[in-house]
Amino acid sequence: MKKAFSIGILFVPLLFFGQSKFNQFIAQKFVLEGVKNYYKEDYSSAVRSFNKAVDLNPTNRDVYVFRADAFYQLDQYDFALHDYDAALQVQGESAEIYYRRGMTFERLGLYREAVRDYDFALEQEPNFVKA
Repeated sequence: MKKAFSIGILFVPLLFFGQSKFNQFIAQKFVLEGVKNYYKEDYSSAVRSFNKAVDLNPTNRDVYVFRADAFYQLDQYDFALHDYDAALQVQGESAEIYYRRGMTFERLGLYREAVRDYDFALEQEPNFVKA
């Protein structure tokens, strides 16, 4: 009985909001799971959770940033760059994302690109302390 009740609660958003909102609702569960794994320093599990969230809701900028940060921690800088780029496409300009992408370029030895992103972060927010 308890399981049937849980399944019923899970489908309530589908009935009231439609498939798109339902996907966002379920994606949020995976985002929270990914963040929890990230802070436990289980970056591989975090990436898997964020992958599921992106599959369900590819327009959530924060998921791309979270996943990029997890890839960065795993020294998978090319994947991190891809996700920082995706986050910028979804949201537009963000000093924080340009800064993080700059750090990633720096790790790859692409110093010119890193400086360009750090400078752009400062253009977006002149008081941005990290850059």
